[in-house]
Parts: sequence; structure tokens; C-alpha cells
Amino acid sequence: MSDRLGVAVGSGEIRAAYVERRGGRIRVRRALRVPCPGLGTLDEALREVHERLVPGRSTPAGVAPPPGEVWLKLLALPPLPAADRARMVEMDADRFFPVRGEPVLVDVPAEGPVAAARAAEIEALVTRVEESLGPVRAVEPAPRAAARGWAALDPSLRRRSFAVLARQGAWWDLAVARGGTLLGHARFLSPEPRALAEALAAAVESGAARPRVLLALDPDDDSAEVAGITVAIEERLPGTVVERRTEIVPGVPASFAPAVGLAVGPEGGLLPAPHRERLRRSARRRTAGWAAAAVLAAGVFFAIGPLGRSRSAAELEAEAARLAPRADTASRLLEEAHRARSRVAFTDSLARARPDWVGILAELTRRLPQGAYLTQLRAQAESRTIEVRGYAGSASAIVPILERSPRFDSVASIEATTRRLVGAVELENFAVRLKVVR
Repeated sequence: MSDRLGVAVGSGEIRAAYVERRGGRIRVRRALRVPCPGLGTLDEALREVHERLVPGRSTPAGVAPPPGEVWLKLLALPPLPAADRARMVEMDADRFFPVRGEPVLVDVPAEGPVAAARAAEIEALVTRVEESLGPVRAVEPAPRAAARGWAALDPSLRRRSFAVLARQGAWWDLAVARGGTLLGHARFLSPEPRALAEALAAAVESGAARPRVLLALDPDDDSAEVAGITVAIEERLPGTVVERRTEIVPGVPASFAPAVGLAVGPEGGLLPAPHRERLRRSARRRTAGWAAAAVLAAGVFFAIGPLGRSRSAAELEAEAARLAPRADTASRLLEEAHRARSRVAFTDSLARARPDWVGILAELTRRLPQGAYLTQLRAQAESRTIEVRGYAGSASAIVPILERSPRFDSVASIEATTRRLVGAVELENFAVRLKVVR
């Protein structure tokens, strides 16, 4: 038995769903759409979600960032454990995603596209959601959550391939899924119907079974545009039936599929590591608390005798039920105190680290030879290591130069050298890892 909240931050609005799960039965108790014209109004919108959906409660939530902040891409990765494949993508993120030396969070599923996002943006979003709603248990891209939401509420989709075409502001999202697992995704800005039909055909021809196609619509969507898309798909894929759906199930609008999927999905996804660890600690505390309560109850039982000489079993159960809310309140207070301490520690660590990194960048600038330039710098604050990549006239000279600095230690080349013609000048690439000692 569990109650969860799913929050999808979209283009100009937030869509949230409060979902009740009882075994295999899922019911959307409440759904809410709140205007959110920009990031400046995000906190206000989140507070409205809290007041109207879960007033007075701290409910674990799954969150989908705005569409432009998350990338989905099908990658051919070696058959390694998921954690190893994620690290592989993170270390070479700018090869796959539009980032340049920025830390990223990566989620590599067993099948389907890899999700990635800038770590700083996800951390900021999670912090703001937790301050308004409570603990964030998962961060996922909206298309992946939407596929799960459709399959969770519509039993006919749980064991078959289907495609969902949904409007997100000025964009159209095309997602191909099987049994709630996202297999492929594409986004179009005000598309020509034939382009959508071709994208769907490409997904089918690449190996996906011919899907059941759902047009997830709002009631006020342009009927002429929708009709054009329907005709284009049916012409490109003869025999395909396109279903127009304004609701997933009666009472739940189709546009709330991502929020439902976030509420019923697993923990993790793109959730930053500190927040994952907080969830684990919270789970351990709850387990320890219930174990202690069970031991205490057993001791009381054996102390009073199996027949309940002084009190009946019913009385003991009533007392346990009376005390349970106090335990929940104490757990919430401990969690809030931990979040406050974490925010203070994080702020203090930034204040201590900022001058150090500024000095390190200045030292790198002084040490690198004239004509050398950097294309990437990645720093790890905890281990105090830096990776720098770039080009120079002689890559072999970079390591000895940096070794002469009193601020650096364990300087080593981490990549083979290749040559590249830049204009009329031939340069060599270098990739060096070093440790900051002071």
C-alpha cells in the first residue's frame, strides 16, 4: 500500500497526480494543472500543488524536469553492468549530448534510450521541489514516465507495443513503447504531418512491432491538424489504427500520463547521488524503527502472558495504532533536520571551495605553454582531481610542465595522442588527470 505524487514540469505549467496504489490496483485520486509561466513562479506553483493535493503532508514525489533540460538518445553501449555504462557515458558526455565540460547525470535503462541532463540543473530543481513538497524519490524524463503511466492505467497496453503522440506546448512528442518501457523518442516543433508519420515508420522498421497509435489530446486541440496527422500515419503505415484519446481512463486526462508514471515508477533515475543516499538512510531508519517496535511489542506480550492477564490483545493493538502517528511525525522531523543540515553543509563547502578552484584555474593558465588551449575541464571536489583536455604544439610536454607546479601531484596522461590540422597549424591533443594538493 502506497500513496505517491508525480509532478511533471512542462512548458508554462505543472501537471501533478496523486496516485493511490493497493497491490496491483492503481487509482488516481486527484490530478491538478497549475500555470507556471517561468522558473520564477515555480516555487509558487509547487506550493499550490502541495496545498491542493497533499495539504499538511510530506509525500514522496517523482519529478519530470522541463522537456528542454533532459536529453534522450539511443546509444550502442557494451554489455556491461548499468552503473559501468552510466559512468562510461558520463566521462564522455560531450560526445553524445550538447554539453561542454559540464557534469551530467545519466540514467541507462536495460533497453530504450539513455537519459542525460546537466547535474546542476537537476540538483537545483530537486532542491526546490523538496522545499515545497517533500522528498523527491525519482527524476525521469516525461516521455519515459508517460509510457509507464499509460500502461499502468490501461491494462490493454501492458503487454503490447504502442506509440503515443502528444503535444507539449509548441512541440510534439512521439514515444514508442512496449509494455510501459520506452523504446524510442523524437520531438518535433510544429511538424508537418508527413514528418511524424515517417518518424513512426522508422521506429517500426528498426525492429519495433507495429504499434497501436494513440493521439494524446487536450479537448481544445486543433481538430484539423489532428486529422492531418491521422491521415498521414494511416497512409504511411497501412492497417495502422490511430486512436484519439483525451483521457487515459475516465476522469484522468491524457496529458497527465507523465505525472501518473512518475508516481508509480521506481526510485532513482536521474536523481543526484546525495538524494539517493538520503532515501536509503530514511528507509533504514524506518526499518529500524519498526523492528524496535516489534521487539518492544514482543517483550510486552511475553511480560503480560499469552492470555493478556492485564490487557487484551485488542487494547494493545489500539495503543500501537495510537502511537504510530507519533513515530511518523518523529521520522518526518528527523528527515527535515537532515535536509536543513545538508543545505548548510553544502553552502559552507561551496564557500570554502570557490577560492581554491579560482586559484587552480589561474595556475593552469600560467603553466600551460603559449599556443595551447583547453577544450574541456572536469573537476571532482571530493577527490580533488581534475581532468583537462585540449590541444598543444607538443602534447608530450604538458605532463612535465604541470608536474613542476607545487599545486599539482599525480599528473598523468590518460589518452593516446593524435594529431589534428587546425587551419595551417598541426596540433596534438592531450588529456591529463592530476590531483590538487593545495
